[in-house]
Amino acid sequence: MFVYAIGEALCRFPGNLPDMNLDLVSLDTQCFLTGRKGALALAFNYRENALYFSENVTRTISKVKLSRDETPVILIGGTGTVEGLVVDWLASNIYWTDRSSGVVMAAKADGRFQRVIHADMVEQPRGIDIHGTQR
Repeated sequence: MFVYAIGEALCRFPGNLPDMNLDLVSLDTQCFLTGRKGALALAFNYRENALYFSENVTRTISKVKLSRDETPVILIGGTGTVEGLVVDWLASNIYWTDRSSGVVMAAKADGRFQRVIHADMVEQPRGIDIHGTQR
């Protein structure tokens, strides 16, 4: 599955997009969550089948389960400009870059125990990735 943010919506295409009849593909049929406010960074939690996303207008990080039509849950508020977001689904942590504050943050996947893990090391950090390993 391909998930992306466009305008004020979060949308998805099935993994077999190259094999699909593109006459049947439109934003109306592919967008599953509308009314977003500046959605930018996206991360997927394989274990929960959940999408984490930042909204830079509301300065929040939220989560929505993709297996059912759920209302997104705001996990973290008061962020700056979140352009990078990643989920470590093995350890149940999330990490994000706050470009406006120049920090990299971490928290449990439910938003608890937020902390700065890197400050003043990178000016305006944008992207982030992790390399998870089985323990």
